[in-house]
Amino acid sequence: MATPEAQAEGQNPAYKPAHRHHRPRPGLIAGRHERGHEQIRVVQTSVMVGMIACMRWRWVITLVVLAAVVSPALRNRDSVPLSIYPMYATARGDVAVLGTAVGIDDRGATRRLSMDSIARSEDPLIAESLVRTAIQNGGADALCREIASRVGDEITEVEVVEERHDLERYAAGDPSLIRRRVHATCEPAG
Repeated sequence: MATPEAQAEGQNPAYKPAHRHHRPRPGLIAGRHERGHEQIRVVQTSVMVGMIACMRWRWVITLVVLAAVVSPALRNRDSVPLSIYPMYATARGDVAVLGTAVGIDDRGATRRLSMDSIARSEDPLIAESLVRTAIQNGGADALCREIASRVGDEITEVEVVEERHDLERYAAGDPSLIRRRVHATCEPAG
């Protein structure tokens, strides 16, 4: 064991004098061996490499998804599941043609029928599709009788019609009906 004088002179590296600030030995850094510190640095480096690889995969996946979404438009081909969304991709005209049914009251005024009266549904797309299909397939008379069986007593006549509407006037809140073409007329059973 070293003498106190030798310890005071720094010959014993484990000696910690009470009056001096402790300085680590050359082989120690903050209580860890340098080799351990290098291992920590290696772990930090490998974590960074892993994070960079993860970021690269995110970019690759993002680019693949973007390419998949844009590809139908570039190929000008509509297919499932990738679509060019033609219902939104083309400009609409100023006029819309709608298939519907209307009621005529005892004063001769045209009254709108409910979706439930027309198609037993509250969905206007279903009602319009039902009427348009009946008109195209020659079933407007049968549909007219079916609708007439569901209307109230205030309706004296039912018409299955195609209406042409000016969309700009409709959007402005103005009367938009341009023309009404009657495909079938019937009276409610009563």
